[in-house]
Amino acid sequence: MATTAKGESIVKRIGLTVWILAVLICIHSGNLEGAEQPKGKSSKPPISSVAVSSNGQLLAFGDSTGTVKIIDLDAVDRNRSFRGHRWGVSQVAFSPDGAFVASGGTDGVLVVWNVASGEESLRVKISRMGGVTALCFSSDGSMLAAAGGDATIGIWKTDSWDKMSTLDQGQLLPATSLGFSPDGKRLYEARRDGNVGFSTVSTTKHNLLSGNWSMNPPRDMVLGTEENFVYVLVESGRLKKLNIKKREFAAKFDRGHSDGTTISLSGDGRQILEGSESGEIRIRNAATGKTSRTIKGHVGPVNQVVPFSNGEKCVSGGADGSVKIWQLSTGKLLRDF
Repeated sequence: MATTAKGESIVKRIGLTVWILAVLICIHSGNLEGAEQPKGKSSKPPISSVAVSSNGQLLAFGDSTGTVKIIDLDAVDRNRSFRGHRWGVSQVAFSPDGAFVASGGTDGVLVVWNVASGEESLRVKISRMGGVTALCFSSDGSMLAAAGGDATIGIWKTDSWDKMSTLDQGQLLPATSLGFSPDGKRLYEARRDGNVGFSTVSTTKHNLLSGNWSMNPPRDMVLGTEENFVYVLVESGRLKKLNIKKREFAAKFDRGHSDGTTISLSGDGRQILEGSESGEIRIRNAATGKTSRTIKGHVGPVNQVVPFSNGEKCVSGGADGSVKIWQLSTGKLLRDF
């Protein structure tokens, strides 16, 4: 059958449209075989959260597929994966004895896994509005706290996994970070509405340390080892040091960085580990805020960086899908997953 020039043009346009749709479908499903990936980009799912056991033997990390992976640094054949979230994993944390790992998902579900058996010790929907935004164990391992997108915080007893209390101070926005005091009597929180404070666990009474940050709310928070300071990373990417007793910020602590994404504190309390949008990890003096070393290794943002308890190493997880172990004193890359 003869085809006019106009008909050929229509056919070509239809063919091009079908081809574009097919490509888009493949991209969406992550199955575009043979396509050239952008330089520096990874095909691995982004790592949202990382954790290391107190003995330094196990790593845990969660990714955007809803999978929690456990890496045994002493025996590769003992590595395992837990799949318990409908969508991505937003938070992971080990119990102090390393027997359990807790994971929070963007589906609002909190799961506690028995590391040895892989069985679920707890599964509970803690938020019907948004995902799990923060979680932590107390230092003695007797309690687990988790925050949800509905702005409430729950605390569970780990000997029975029964819920012991719900902290709800009428806040409108959720907590971005949680941390128990060393004695487990107080639970500190930083919220997206700009408030930093703590609740007394036994009475659930809330105390406000700092507020009115609605234009620059906290992104992450870590408690000083002696419960004298709270280090707060705000939305602008700058790091601030809050004196708990005086309820005021230390002067001249912010040293000009403005792309911070996450913070943690070394075991001795002397160093702050800060991840950044640029893929750098900065080691900063906890007393002065000065940067003593910069480690470069991720392509894109560092989503979490956590120290080993011996103070010699740290582990980082990034949007590039990689998990890396670093020597803090030299910045040397030790292992890459």
